[in-house]
Amino acid sequence: MARPAWPALPFPRDFFPDLASARRIGRRYLASLPSSLDKNAILGASPALAKAIEASPQVRAALLRRSVAEDFRRGDIAIVDGWVLSASEARLCALAVLD
Repeated sequence: MARPAWPALPFPRDFFPDLASARRIGRRYLASLPSSLDKNAILGASPALAKAIEASPQVRAALLRRSVAEDFRRGDIAIVDGWVLSASEARLCALAVLD
């Protein structure tokens, strides 16, 4: 069964101190992916990230840190303009563009 469309995502300062920079990274990351990807596909590929986004602000940061650490442990990374990011970080930046 397909997951329903995600609502608009909150992008408070606890996600990005500088939203403009996150969107620049997100645009570069998205440029490296198939153009058919949308918010649902990105979140579907990263259940831990989806869980963190849906969490209350009180637990969100801890879940995001855990997701990032787990990505690095598994070698699930993205290289964007020479920066090595966890897949969760890159996807979160992409979501800032797509939202």
